[in-house]
Amino acid sequence: MGTWKHPAGGSERLYINSTVFGEKYGYLNLNVANLNFVADHPLKPKANEIANFIQNIILKEKSPVMSAFTWLSQYTAAVSQPGIEKLLENTKSKEDFQVIIPFTNNVIEVISNVLDSNLVNFTPSQVKEAQNFCNDKAEFISKIEKGYGAPLPPVCIPEIMNLFTKIRNEEDTYKAIYRLSIIGVVDDYTVDYNSKTISAHISKKPQGHYTLKLKEYLLQYNSPEKTDEKLERLPFYKGNTEIQKCLGFLIKFVYEETAIQRRAAIDAMEEACIIGLEENGSQKFKEFIDLYMNSKYARPQYLPSDTERGLKADFSIVEKYMNLVSKEVGEINNFKHLRGAATRLLVQRPDNFVFILLKSFSVILIEKENEDFIKEAQTDFIKGFLKAQETTKEDIYTLKQKVDTFKAKVNGFDLEAVEKIEEVESALYLNLHSNWLTNFNNKFANNYA
Repeated sequence: MGTWKHPAGGSERLYINSTVFGEKYGYLNLNVANLNFVADHPLKPKANEIANFIQNIILKEKSPVMSAFTWLSQYTAAVSQPGIEKLLENTKSKEDFQVIIPFTNNVIEVISNVLDSNLVNFTPSQVKEAQNFCNDKAEFISKIEKGYGAPLPPVCIPEIMNLFTKIRNEEDTYKAIYRLSIIGVVDDYTVDYNSKTISAHISKKPQGHYTLKLKEYLLQYNSPEKTDEKLERLPFYKGNTEIQKCLGFLIKFVYEETAIQRRAAIDAMEEACIIGLEENGSQKFKEFIDLYMNSKYARPQYLPSDTERGLKADFSIVEKYMNLVSKEVGEINNFKHLRGAATRLLVQRPDNFVFILLKSFSVILIEKENEDFIKEAQTDFIKGFLKAQETTKEDIYTLKQKVDTFKAKVNGFDLEAVEKIEEVESALYLNLHSNWLTNFNNKFANNYA
């Protein structure tokens, strides 16, 4: 199909042609409200049915205030324009420009055409239904065959598999625009729900701009030192340009960060459920949820302030709160508040050893009779100090002093609880020495390779 407008104005048409069979069916008159169909002679089989189908789509999808020609031209322009990187690389293009991006591309229709050319009657809506919630090429083929009721011709399967990876739906488009905005490729954008397009405003940037914007984003989740350490790996990411490398880095970071945070949230809710199964579990469950949501130590002036919203990790903060719970009125209740705050803040910053160690400290003193929670506290004790060593790069002797401080604080509250810490202390030092030996061997191998 193709649109045509008379150079002198007036006639606006949509020609209906078959690229598969090389036939011309006629055209729709876009100047009239009902898009009158003018058929070619002789009349081709099913020409009127095809024209009616196209008429209904246009009248249903376009905005009432927009002409059919304008609506079709906008979509055609968006599909045929060069990609964003091509426009940025073009020395003859403007310093700033606008790109029209449809909510979806036309790959669904292309797949339907490929099937049709192989005598498989499968409409675009059926292809879309098969693609929904499907992330695997083989699964996609299987769902098409199930919907069709027979195996597909082997000759068309490789092409359909290749096309499957190119499908872009509305959600994909929004994700892409958001990511391009984060690294500074897209300056601003406007969503037009009538034409189902996004108008992206883009300007050329100097080398290094996208890396700088990526760094600004990472600083929302990591300390400056950790951010710089992560960005050292940026040059090794796949891609031929700064934009491609930054996008690859961003996608990996977002999915890894999201996975860790979701795991922490699931662990917190699992903990609440286990508590709910205990004697008087209903009351304990309510208390856990209340302290998870409303712990006083999660208020802005406490842990969020001391850790700079989780970006800062220092053992002195751990010491401060181990002392604070005994100084403030209501010691046992304070342990519960500390547990709630640490559990909640870990969902946002799962790698901050301050929260890991404070959770271990509070749980081992609260849940003395629950073996499952004791094991969890022991695991957090090991994990917390391993994270502390990884973050601070301190030697084992210095870290041992902090372990001794931690044990002394636990011992000051409960002699039996400190024994649970000592049960796994040797496992911690074994991990620390193993990590040191691995790092030493790597450095030695690099120096003498």
